[in-house]
Amino acid sequence: MKAFVCMLLALVCTTAVAQPPPNPLAILRNAMKRAVQQGSQPARPTQAAQSAAAADGASTAPSAPSAPLTIDEQPTPAAPVQIDFKALPDVEGVHLGMPLEDALTALRAQYKGAVQVTAPIAFEGTSQPAVYQFGANIVYAGSSPDVVWVEVTAPPQAPRVWRIQRRLANQQPMLHANVLAALRKKYGPETVAFKNNAEYSTSPDAIARSDVDAYTLWWIFDERGRPQPLPASGPAALGNCVAPLEAHTDDISRSFHVFNLSSPDSQGVVARNFCTSSLVFVSAHLGYGQVMTGFSVEADEFPLGSRAAAAAFAAARAAAQRQHDETLKKAAGNTPTL
Repeated sequence: MKAFVCMLLALVCTTAVAQPPPNPLAILRNAMKRAVQQGSQPARPTQAAQSAAAADGASTAPSAPSAPLTIDEQPTPAAPVQIDFKALPDVEGVHLGMPLEDALTALRAQYKGAVQVTAPIAFEGTSQPAVYQFGANIVYAGSSPDVVWVEVTAPPQAPRVWRIQRRLANQQPMLHANVLAALRKKYGPETVAFKNNAEYSTSPDAIARSDVDAYTLWWIFDERGRPQPLPASGPAALGNCVAPLEAHTDDISRSFHVFNLSSPDSQGVVARNFCTSSLVFVSAHLGYGQVMTGFSVEADEFPLGSRAAAAAFAAARAAAQRQHDETLKKAAGNTPTL
């Protein structure tokens, strides 16, 4: 893995920087590999897979009135969304959809003196640098036992939280069962749970059928915070659907990637599908073992991110057109001497 600690030390202050910080997902996953301890635990029925339907990707969370959407379907009508962030999931008091200043206040209340703001950057089509990421203990992300990353949407829309990640590592020993209970108390019964690191798998064997097998858990909501079933297309299709908004790269932040028109995934970021129109998503990675010393949680408001990206792309195109028009205007006034 890249020397992200050095990069972070140079990036998380509020003064000018040369480039954005490493992708927090890579930090989370690599840290979790070190934090998870192996062990055993008597099997108990999992809340996510108590029926044969779970093998086909069916949800055990409260169902929507109609049949689950497939990945390529869109909810109707596609009306403007008024987000009540208090109804959406939170991580350490920071809710998805929360305005930037409110989110900073909420995180500072939880992590007094430990919140850092990544140096602002100017996105394509803008000249004014904007905050796109902040967090708790991110200066020491490689060694801190408790790290939180928060990413916000880009201009021209007002900045709101669209992704939150928390990684706990090197903690006092915790029972796997207690962590599961705490997560279920906070987010409700999971939509589905997976064995090993098998999320997005097409195999029915990937579904966890007892708590001891629950390595990764998913919760799916809509933008009103209501639990939703897993799309009929299944976990693997969902993975393809969210891929453009995940922007799994080790050398740049995902927000920096997602909100730039020149990104190779820009078309997928704004494509109309289940993920970009209605998917609010929480995932937890626990690992195995009766006793554990760390885990990670991530929450994503994909439709909010997609809408913000569409607005950012429109601003970038408009800025490029203005520059082109100005170039033509200047060129028209130049007459060659022959």
